[in-house]
Amino acid sequence: MYLTILAGLGVRQLYAGTDFAFGKGRGGDLQTINQVGKPIGISATAVPLLVDANTAVISSSRIRAALQAGAPDAAAAMLGHDWAVTGTVIRGDSRGRTIGFPTANIALGSLQHPAFGVYAVEIDLDDGAGPVRQIGNGVANIGIRPTVQNRGVLCEAHLFDRDMDLYDKRLLVRLKAFLRPEQKFSGIEELIKQISLDAKAARQLLPPFALGQH
Repeated sequence: MYLTILAGLGVRQLYAGTDFAFGKGRGGDLQTINQVGKPIGISATAVPLLVDANTAVISSSRIRAALQAGAPDAAAAMLGHDWAVTGTVIRGDSRGRTIGFPTANIALGSLQHPAFGVYAVEIDLDDGAGPVRQIGNGVANIGIRPTVQNRGVLCEAHLFDRDMDLYDKRLLVRLKAFLRPEQKFSGIEELIKQISLDAKAARQLLPPFALGQH
């Protein structure tokens, strides 16, 4: 049994939520671990489950569901902090810069995908030399870019009012509000017009960012 392996690694105490279950048909629980583990020096302790203001249990499934429903505020309330796309900025096709909206692109790959669409965001920089710091507000599109070439699932974040070289930098793009679903446009002009509207909406939703204080 896996408890024997854990004992060999020096594990003596396990902690799990009160609803923890394992094995075929979820037939094992914390009491099972304590019974089987006692002869080899392993015990298990139940941890109370976190609940929200409505006494509903907070779970990873509920958090994922909130993100996929385009409700980052609900996910943040359960997490205790903003949910963020975190990763290293990759080089794209520079299309955003040519239309006046340069973006920092992060590939999501197999990472958690929130609802595809446009978000008001706050952007943090993790340079590894100190605490993570906010570098500004912005607007971000998460999805497959149906209007232009599909390069897989990307987070394309446009940073307001600053022109920074963010290539190869590690960013945290914190989702604050869902603005609209991802959509396909008839051409670049229509896309530019909509991005302008998205940016205006994001600015109205986000608290002002003072450059001199960060």
